[in-house]
Amino acid sequence: MRRYVPNDGQSMPFADRALNLVMSRHEGINAPEIARVLAHGGRILTQQVDGHDAEEIHEWFGTPYVYPNVTADHFVADLESAGLHIDAVDEWKGTMEFSDVRALVTYLALVPWDVPGFTVDDHAEKLLQLASLTSIRVTQRRFRVYASKPGQTKAH
Repeated sequence: MRRYVPNDGQSMPFADRALNLVMSRHEGINAPEIARVLAHGGRILTQQVDGHDAEEIHEWFGTPYVYPNVTADHFVADLESAGLHIDAVDEWKGTMEFSDVRALVTYLALVPWDVPGFTVDDHAEKLLQLASLTSIRVTQRRFRVYASKPGQTKAH
């Protein structure tokens, strides 16, 4: 089976109305494609990192958000435009705390879209300032959207 990338214009490798459930976690979606492959009564469940996650990191290092359109409102609008019914939307905000600057640097290596091109040398001054804090905290944002395709379910 070929790899499916939702933003490249490909069709999902499934027949029309073939699936009862589509799940997406921390990945982009193509709402019209999901609507096409969902059977009547089928559901999409998606959980996403909000595009404005870790706002403090963006402030500290002066970086723009790479995915600013990844918001619950944007996903809802896309799914509704594709003819799906929104069943539930949940948004969550919490705090992530780094034990020290080393932990923050490790995180930035694993999440390169927060500070593209990050290097310790280029950001040493800010890292030294952060090292003097008793705690390094950032705001996390997540959301879930559950939607369904209207119509009769298939008899089994």
